Amino acid sequence: MLALRLLTAAIGVPLLVLAVWQGSYWLLAPVIIIAVVGTWEFHKLLSPIIATPPLILSIALTLGLSISGQFEGAYLLIALGAALLASLAWQIVQQVRHKDMNSQFLGLAGPFYIGVPLSLAILLRDQTDGRDWLLVAILATFAIDTGAYAVGKLIGKHKLAPRISPRKTWEGVIGGLLGGVGAAFGLTLLMDLPMDTWKAAPFGLLLAVAAISGDLAESWLKRTAGAKDSGTIVPGHGGVLDRTDSIVATLVVAYFWVLWAV
Repeated sequence: MLALRLLTAAIGVPLLVLAVWQGSYWLLAPVIIIAVVGTWEFHKLLSPIIATPPLILSIALTLGLSISGQFEGAYLLIALGAALLASLAWQIVQQVRHKDMNSQFLGLAGPFYIGVPLSLAILLRDQTDGRDWLLVAILATFAIDTGAYAVGKLIGKHKLAPRISPRKTWEGVIGGLLGGVGAAFGLTLLMDLPMDTWKAAPFGLLLAVAAISGDLAESWLKRTAGAKDSGTIVPGHGGVLDRTDSIVATLVVAYFWVLWAV
């Protein structure tokens, strides 16, 4: 199992780095794939237990949000507004048709949970030094996940959230925080980012908190749905949501960090 995970990472990570490095439609292609497959997995997880929009509507909303970043920030706001209106309209129709149905806003969350961070990734890539910032966000997330997994596996004893994810420990959290700060420092120096070196520590900490929170959020979704993994499309890793749960959170942090703190 571990060998398969490592082989998948050895192939997938360089391809992702290449897509970010090239930008434009090279980056748009994996964004579209993640948007479509991630939305399908989200729908598959939750549709048996709560009311969800038709899959085609969810995919259309996710794609609209994701691709809007290919143009400029204003288009994301327009897409976000349109998606909100479409989602609310669907919810109202369901309330009218099924008067005894409770509001199930979680079923509407998929396009926003997946589409908005992907759009921010594209917008971040188009900023000054955006290629490097996006690479730092992604690679630091990998370092956080690896640090949390390794430390938790070696010395983890104190459970973090046993009802949501029994394997996660506070020791793993510390490993993730150290991985985030270390990666932020190293990558800031390596890529010569236009940021004071001391800022790497809070940046790394924020990325780590976001990554761990995103991981827990997706674990909660799976626990709610009674599923072990979101899918099986990524060999040795589960589904697309299983691999992007941390990144969707760190992309949001990285985008607003560059916007406000640099």
